[in-house]
Amino acid sequence: MTDFRSILSALDYRDKRVNLDVLCHENGCHDLLHCKGLQNNPALNLITFNNPRPTVGKMDAGGISIDGYPLDILIAKAQAALLGKRGVFIPEGSINKYREPLISSYLLDSSVSVASTVTRQGTAYILVTKSSDIISAVHDRLSTADKKRGMEHFSTQFATTNAELQAGAFNVTKLFVEQDGIHLSKQKLAARSARYLIPYYSVQNYASRLISILSRCKVSLVYRDDEGVHTIDTSLINEVVAAWRGTTPLGAEVAKWEDWCQPASFGYLSLPRLSNRGEFASVPVVGIEKIIVLK
Repeated sequence: MTDFRSILSALDYRDKRVNLDVLCHENGCHDLLHCKGLQNNPALNLITFNNPRPTVGKMDAGGISIDGYPLDILIAKAQAALLGKRGVFIPEGSINKYREPLISSYLLDSSVSVASTVTRQGTAYILVTKSSDIISAVHDRLSTADKKRGMEHFSTQFATTNAELQAGAFNVTKLFVEQDGIHLSKQKLAARSARYLIPYYSVQNYASRLISILSRCKVSLVYRDDEGVHTIDTSLINEVVAAWRGTTPLGAEVAKWEDWCQPASFGYLSLPRLSNRGEFASVPVVGIEKIIVLK
């Protein structure tokens, strides 16, 4: 059986290259999870942490093992060790007690993750990180104002404290994509939002697979949003999208692939209601609970 030191090496993100395509540090953990998200069987794989509500295709890290060890426990142990090297210590024997915030801390330190937050308009999905290396890596993509502001503006957001781990809430850097580049802002991530982080690449892979499936057929889809659980018949076949949007099939093709990552509706898909021509439902990508293909 592999010893913990070799596993820790695979989970270590320090001094590891940042992959700008998937917005994470390249290490054994993220490589494994990214590959699992791309598996063809089952057709949908959403890599999650800390067991959020059911989503079709959900694959939680607690159900993934490395040499017989649950991955979520390994991540918590690895993060405790890595934080200890930075002077942030977890009381001996308390890894399980702090497992969830340690996992969240690991994801924030090693990737850009998707978090859900509650706003006056309802649930919003945002991109967050604590990694100064990732922000440095995307420097050329930043807005002019954020390039001028400098990294020291986010020194609190790049650090981790015992108080954050105890509360399960974190000071993070929020990334928001606009036409003039990536904008950065300070964000306080509440415990509930921090608990259910999902790496951006996991949502990206999942959304791409989902759009591909809906582009080939009509389905009955069950999803959950702020107002409850809903069922709609829908499809992203180009001809359907074009008819509902009043555009060409080519325009429909472009629109459906760009849809979920648009700044104004990030994390949501606008799906045609087949029962009402021209009407759409705003469906959270990670809120879909069942998909049944219609004949």
